[in-house]
Amino acid sequence: MEKYCVWFLAALSGMPFVIQELQMHGKEASVVDAAFCAIIDILDDDVECEWLLTDHVNSFSREDTPGLLDIVARGMATHAEDAIIQSRGCHVLVLLLRLVQHLGDLGQECIVSVVSVMQAAYDGHYQHQGVVRDVCFLMRALLEPRCPSNSPEVPKEFQAQQLVANHLRQGEINRRLEKSIGYFARYEDISRMPELFECSCASLVLLSGAGRLLELLAELSDVPGRDSLRANALK
Repeated sequence: MEKYCVWFLAALSGMPFVIQELQMHGKEASVVDAAFCAIIDILDDDVECEWLLTDHVNSFSREDTPGLLDIVARGMATHAEDAIIQSRGCHVLVLLLRLVQHLGDLGQECIVSVVSVMQAAYDGHYQHQGVVRDVCFLMRALLEPRCPSNSPEVPKEFQAQQLVANHLRQGEINRRLEKSIGYFARYEDISRMPELFECSCASLVLLSGAGRLLELLAELSDVPGRDSLRANALK
């Protein structure tokens, strides 16, 4: 019921209402979950369903994006034990990051806040399929270059992405990511996890290089899901 109420009011008032709900009721897991779902319905143009609210995408200023990133990160941190909130929260952070031209437009404090809550989500739910998938989805959004190679903003973006990569490597998330890939590759229904393996393998390449991914694929040559793993790793 909470989700329907928040969705209905978001349909009437747009993003400002959702932000207000997160700020006022951030300690209530049901409200945070409903707000995250509403933000996804507003911002995600890759989803096709009758619940979409993409007409409200312009109902807030993109200059507010850093503040909204912080609000979402705080909502995730407050409910760190809730895997669904962690998964959806990472999805929301990806959608919000798309609203900035490149990572360098965000301040260091904002970037570190996003990276820290992402790491905490992974640490708390490293064997949860949805969380690992969306953590890696967020990792790619943070690490993949977006500026054209001839853009004067490239150095600024590169500096921000190095900050993210160094933060992640210090926490050895690349090593733990390898363990997660190995863990899920042993599932019999691995064919149902294409997004998890595509994003996790891409994240590993961004952090450790293509050579390390090839080594890992060789190490996992005898697991049940090796063929699906290789197919998704090569995308």
